[in-house]
Amino acid sequence: MKNTNKTSLVLLEADFLQFYQAESSSSVKFSYPTQSVSDIEVVDQNLLANSLRDFITLKKIIPGHLLLVLAESTTFVKKMMSANQEPLRQDFLDSIPFEHVVSKFYENKKGNFLLATNKNFFLEFQTIFSQLGFTVDSVIPEAALSKDYLEASDFSRLRDFNLLDYSGHELKIKKIARKQFAANKNLQTLLLVFSFALLILGGSLIYSGIKYSRPSKLVTKITPTPTLPARPIDNPAALPIKILFSRGNEKIARELQNNFWAAGFKNTDAQATVSASTQTTLSFSPQLSASLIQKIRTELDKVDSNYLLLPDKNATSVEISIATP
Repeated sequence: MKNTNKTSLVLLEADFLQFYQAESSSSVKFSYPTQSVSDIEVVDQNLLANSLRDFITLKKIIPGHLLLVLAESTTFVKKMMSANQEPLRQDFLDSIPFEHVVSKFYENKKGNFLLATNKNFFLEFQTIFSQLGFTVDSVIPEAALSKDYLEASDFSRLRDFNLLDYSGHELKIKKIARKQFAANKNLQTLLLVFSFALLILGGSLIYSGIKYSRPSKLVTKITPTPTLPARPIDNPAALPIKILFSRGNEKIARELQNNFWAAGFKNTDAQATVSASTQTTLSFSPQLSASLIQKIRTELDKVDSNYLLLPDKNATSVEISIATP
């Protein structure tokens, strides 16, 4: 099996995505299902998530570190001399027809420019790939890269152009990825041992039948079949959500709890904790549907948009730890 610590790249276009595996010149193309994506906005999260999951399984793509590159067809660019041109900057951002817009000013050989895009668009893909076992390290605009970036032998160098600020979280993200890789490796070892034991048992039964002239038995060949990820959970009312808060941020936690109740998450509880956190975190099971996770993230964005996403395959509920002010 390939080393899952290698970094691969996904180029997100307006109508399709292109998957480039690490240290390989080949790529595979995935066209978005009809009526799932329109005008760089995801309109059917479940359809997109299920189709992409089946595509990853069919193409036998191994999860690992992943860079999301936003193609020029999914971004808006405004040439500017400096980031301090506030009136020009605000007019540009106001003209972009999306509710949640993320932007960043770049200075490179192409010139100085302000880049913006629909935040929800790439968050949907980040969530889906996280559910499938990938670790999304960065979101990078193609407009900030050189024309030959796909020919780079090490995609990880492109992180310098990250659209989002992941500073301070990279160590924790890598730690989670290492744990996930170790868990997958242990599971593969157990499956190999189990298969080997079945072969020995089958050989023993055949040998015994020949030795004692017993009637031959029909031996069914066991062909291992790939295990598809479970269908996602999509029931807000039955989903347990735990909000942890420490001293000084109870007001934020209660506000978030009320927002969740209003959004249909009736099994939400806010609990005080003595541990302090410098970064808000969102922990969830990968079995949750992309639409359900997006609803949770929409409510969390209202109180704290700077949080760390922590997929946990062993989680039985959603847990949110609010950062200490």
